[in-house]
Amino acid sequence: MEDLIQSIVERMGTLTPQLRRAARFVVDHPAEVAMASMRQVAAKAEVTPSTMLRLAQALGEPSYEAFRGRFQQVLRAGAGAYPDRARGLQRMGQSAREAEIAESFRGALGGNVQRAFDANPPEAFAAAAALLRKAPRSFFFGMRGCYGIVHYAYLVARMVLPQASLVSDAGGVAIDDLALARPGDCLLSVGLTPYAEATVRCTAFARERGLEVVAVTDSRASPLAPLATQLLLASTESPQFFPSMSGALATLEGLLGYLVAQGGRPQIARIEAHQPFHRQLGTFFDEERR
Repeated sequence: MEDLIQSIVERMGTLTPQLRRAARFVVDHPAEVAMASMRQVAAKAEVTPSTMLRLAQALGEPSYEAFRGRFQQVLRAGAGAYPDRARGLQRMGQSAREAEIAESFRGALGGNVQRAFDANPPEAFAAAAALLRKAPRSFFFGMRGCYGIVHYAYLVARMVLPQASLVSDAGGVAIDDLALARPGDCLLSVGLTPYAEATVRCTAFARERGLEVVAVTDSRASPLAPLATQLLLASTESPQFFPSMSGALATLEGLLGYLVAQGGRPQIARIEAHQPFHRQLGTFFDEERR
């Protein structure tokens, strides 16, 4: 990403004032260029969409989509972009624009949450929840950075989904866990850029065994997308060097909501059963017990 940004910086002197304004936004917010539409980027840069198109052409691209595609390719490259993102944050901090750091995070993470429900229609959430709920066994799976949010989703889901099972790769046994699956079972697989090899491999393995797959991922071009019975999209935009989990977490939260909404009295009974159990064991801090 640094090379791409530097190439734009070197051309700044040849641009008109309006194009320079657009170019400065691009240099400071490359992730937004990759993830948002031309109109969205133009609005944030406070220029017209036609200015963004002219900027792309002035920088040697035939269209804005081709220009945007260059940023998307770099972001999809994964870990190689991390140092560049970190440098961008440091540039912002070193230029007495610390307040912009919080503002950039607020805009990016808030946008990820919004897009979780803009990109996924209600029927997609409902269909994904139905696959998990109706399957004899439902496996929850995510690797590396995605493991934490998958673990959270599993902790909540198992209260209303007795057939839920968390796939863990501790000791490299993820495939062993999935070997217990049978056709008709369901795998919830979460994978974001940069995609863990084990996530793609295990999801393909599950599909080959006849499992239904609910895939939560960041692009229709993701390697998980063609493996999905039901696809749910999650934006990962962030000024941070690592992709944001906020969009995927919001998507999972929405999915959990549909799981509960589709259930009946047995699900309520399971939730109620947890309360006296935890009170008896003292699982959670209780001021009255002190």
